[in-house]
Amino acid sequence: NFSHSTFYRKIKGLTGLSPNDYVRVYRLRVASQLMKSSTYSFSQIAYLTGFGTQSYFSALFKKYYGITPSEYKKRKS
Repeated sequence: NFSHSTFYRKIKGLTGLSPNDYVRVYRLRVASQLMKSSTYSFSQIAYLTGFGTQSYFSALFKKYYGITPSEYKKRKS
């Protein structure tokens, strides 16, 4: 029973992130966990975590982690 602005302020106050950014970061963390198992390709991981395209996923991943998904996978395997 919150208004949009109240919800936004509460999430931002608790996490320091907007609701959209919080969900995006959560999905990137899930993607990084999926990469640790060699079960899925990058396009499958992008799809499973709700990103529209692999290129969008890769761009956001690099922005958040500072390295590409393939570099991340090489370092973690």
